[in-house]
Amino acid sequence: MNPVRTLFAAAAALLFVSALSLTASAQKFPVIIADSVNKWSEPTTARIQDAKNNKLATVDVFVKVKKFKGTTGECVVFFRNTGNTTIAAWGGLQTGDKPASQSIYEVNAGKFKLEPGQEVSFNLELRECWPKNRKGLDAAGKCAACAPNICFANVRID
Repeated sequence: MNPVRTLFAAAAALLFVSALSLTASAQKFPVIIADSVNKWSEPTTARIQDAKNNKLATVDVFVKVKKFKGTTGECVVFFRNTGNTTIAAWGGLQTGDKPASQSIYEVNAGKFKLEPGQEVSFNLELRECWPKNRKGLDAAGKCAACAPNICFANVRID
């Protein structure tokens, strides 16, 4: 077999295995958006699972919409570990019905490791948001109209 073909086949197999592992550990939950800009939402409690060892953990997620431009909402997303185990994961915003594994990118997700009681926040984007009747909505209303989700990928719970 041609060495270039062998390399491509190996890369494709590695990509396929990586996609399978990400899909198995990706999870999403509907997230609450506050009723106005620069206001923190009520907490969304996400019970996430480590796909490798079936451990569960609880994370509270708060979202504050800063502004909306075009089809992108700029938000601050705050994660708090409310359980008694250490959590490492990617967490981010997503719209639509796509699987969570197809929604975690550097611009809309942050990588974190939280000990019990710890918290972290990220400036993240809510992308591909096309709300209907958007002319009468402020930035928070546009983001809420897109029914956003909070997604978690590569979850590890110790």
